[in-house]
Amino acid sequence: MMFNHYTKTSLSGLLVALTLSGCGALGIGGKDEDVQKTSDRRDQILVNTGATGPQPGLNGPVEDRVLRDKFRDLEGVFMRVEERLGNIEGRLNALEANQVASASEAMTAQRDSASAFSAELDSLKQQVATLNNVNRNQAQELQRLNADAERARQASMPPRFSVHLSSYRTIEQARVGWRQLAAAFGAPLGELKPYIVTEQQDGLGSFIKLQAGVLNSQQAADELCATLKRMSGDQFCAAMRLAGDPLQ
Repeated sequence: MMFNHYTKTSLSGLLVALTLSGCGALGIGGKDEDVQKTSDRRDQILVNTGATGPQPGLNGPVEDRVLRDKFRDLEGVFMRVEERLGNIEGRLNALEANQVASASEAMTAQRDSASAFSAELDSLKQQVATLNNVNRNQAQELQRLNADAERARQASMPPRFSVHLSSYRTIEQARVGWRQLAAAFGAPLGELKPYIVTEQQDGLGSFIKLQAGVLNSQQAADELCATLKRMSGDQFCAAMRLAGDPLQ
């Protein structure tokens, strides 16, 4: 962690500064003024002990004892600083570990949330696909049932008949033809309605068959054709089952 590294470096620098400062304060150094201070303290010790002048062999042991005391004091400072530095490093390490753990927990929670959302989305897609299949199957079944119902309805109805009177290429031609036939034959066609059905003939294309209906039986259709032919010998007429749609 960047913060931890720089903090430890700063603390190490602080320890070095304290060491250098402690050495200066305790008289450890190579400057002349430090040597003079040490000499003055030695002379004071001699006065306190009753010595009146330089004593043979006294300078070395007294100065060594003073230096040892200074080093012990400095060692105590070192130990206290190192202890505090260790405590600070411990707290920094704990903080770094907590930050790493928190980040890991957050990433794990996000992954779990994303996985749960993806699973829910897949489930919804599957449900939609299943529903679409059900709707499609139901629509196909409904169409089949409607077709069966229409066939049953037509089968239950009594057969209806008509007479085929002429064929045309277009619906407009069929309209004109019906008006002409109704005017020419009058009463025999007066109660009937025009119907048309489109058929394909090989090599000729599509034709519109004009019919007159509705007649309740094959016999009624045959009798109508006989009547029309008596009125006009060249009139085409053929009895047939009613098919197609009313001519609008």
